[in-house]
Amino acid sequence: MESNLEKFSRSWPQTLLAASRKVLLYPPNHPVVKNAIAEPFLIFQQFIPSQEKGEVTLSVHEGKLLVNGNILEGEDGHISWFISILENTGIESLTVSSGITQDELGDFIRILIAKPEYIKEKGGIREAVGQKNITHVMVNEVRYAKVKEAMKEEPEEAKSKGTGVESGAGGGTTGQPVAKNVRKRIGIKEYKALEKKHREVLRDKERVDNVIRNIAEGLVVVDSDGNVLLMNPAAERLLGISQKEGVGKKLTDNLSQGQMLALAKGRTDESAEGGLHEIELAGSDESTKRVLRASTAVVENQDGKTVGMVSVLSDITKQKEIDKLKSDFISNVSHELRTPLIAIEKAISLVMGSDSGTPDDERKKFLEIAHSNLDRLTRLINDLLDISKIEAGKMKLNPVPGDLGEVIQHVLETLAPWAKQKDIRLEKYLPAYRVEIFMDADKIIQVLTNLIGNGIKFTHKGGRVFVEVTYRLPDELFPKTSVQVTIQDTGIGVAQEDMSRIFDKFEQVKGVHSSGIGGTGLGLPIAKEIIQMHGGKLWVESTEGSGSKFIFLLPKEEGKDTINEE
Repeated sequence: MESNLEKFSRSWPQTLLAASRKVLLYPPNHPVVKNAIAEPFLIFQQFIPSQEKGEVTLSVHEGKLLVNGNILEGEDGHISWFISILENTGIESLTVSSGITQDELGDFIRILIAKPEYIKEKGGIREAVGQKNITHVMVNEVRYAKVKEAMKEEPEEAKSKGTGVESGAGGGTTGQPVAKNVRKRIGIKEYKALEKKHREVLRDKERVDNVIRNIAEGLVVVDSDGNVLLMNPAAERLLGISQKEGVGKKLTDNLSQGQMLALAKGRTDESAEGGLHEIELAGSDESTKRVLRASTAVVENQDGKTVGMVSVLSDITKQKEIDKLKSDFISNVSHELRTPLIAIEKAISLVMGSDSGTPDDERKKFLEIAHSNLDRLTRLINDLLDISKIEAGKMKLNPVPGDLGEVIQHVLETLAPWAKQKDIRLEKYLPAYRVEIFMDADKIIQVLTNLIGNGIKFTHKGGRVFVEVTYRLPDELFPKTSVQVTIQDTGIGVAQEDMSRIFDKFEQVKGVHSSGIGGTGLGLPIAKEIIQMHGGKLWVESTEGSGSKFIFLLPKEEGKDTINEE
């Protein structure tokens, strides 16, 4: 069973090592640092009453750690670390006495792990301890330099004279080989300790470098003057500059020629203390503009002085786009809801306000207006419900065998009055056979109403919307036998840059001539989802100013005829 001394000898260096790591990472007054220092302080307070002198002396002898003169055996990493710390700081022994405070212990740990330049600047380890008013830690330094200086000062005649006496009192030559031997042993020990410490530092550096390189977010470290000290690959990609170009320069120096547009309104001088702000970076066009969120933290030295800042950069461009889409969607929906409600209200008011002499035809016209707008309102609400079901994965199909040609004919007849009102021709090519397919007829009607309705909506007076049904064999685009439905119009078309997002939710793609055309941007994403739920495929082919062609495929069930003669 371990004695109190053995337990202390093993646990105290271990907790000192843990505390030193926290001291390196956090400012002096950070709660994490205080909690870390509290642990070795508590261990010392529990152990010291068992010592008669009320103190603990630690020293190193031949690579072993001595605690109150007792050699601590073992190869534990924290003991090796403590030995290397004592040797590297030139401490021959240190004595910690009762009455030490937690703040004193914390200050002493910071001195132990300080850079050699700091110790040298203070005039040595003992002076550094004294300047911090650490009164309960006494340090004895190794004075190897004095031996070396003494050997240099030895008179030349003493070296050459000799007395023939090899040892014993009064011997004039015995000091030189002894001193050489001491220096040799000291040099070997120091070299091994430094070599070991160097390997540890390299391993730690490699681990840190690997972490920094593989962080998904951009990481930028700047000094107190704002000059870049470090950038990881993610930051290079986000900012469009290499570490070689950025290091040693101010970050904004590399974002010249209008690339840095603006900082977010919320960023003030308070950001010098850390926090969140946004940076907007211009690209070659509007579509390549990016917005970065920078989370910034202050870096302080052991004296609490700000020496730089660390910024973590996240690309929030997509999030900003989604926020804008949602805002536009809410605005569009508000308008789309308000318009039919106003029309319904006016029509009903006119009917209710009419006298008995008002012709029935006129009343019927007002009621038809109200009914038409109720249908429009119902479709809008159904779209909102459908997109909610799609988002939640709760949209269900009820597929049964049915005639696709009959469904298309029904939709064309329903939309014919609207097309006639706009002087647009509705044309079709349907096989002279039953186009029988396994489908949810109501959902397919919804798809066709949206696609043909869009053709009417975005085609000018005198234009044409054409619907065609053909039989398609398997190919690279679609590996199953299928029925192909094509809806082609002579409308405004879709710009090439908008093709990739035309099926995105809330997206209201507008051509050069379509200003003022309403909509929620939900019809096409719902249509695509319905076709995909049927196992099919929907896409668009278009040239801006020359009309659009929407094509969808519905698969044929294996072993069943898709087209049967009546």
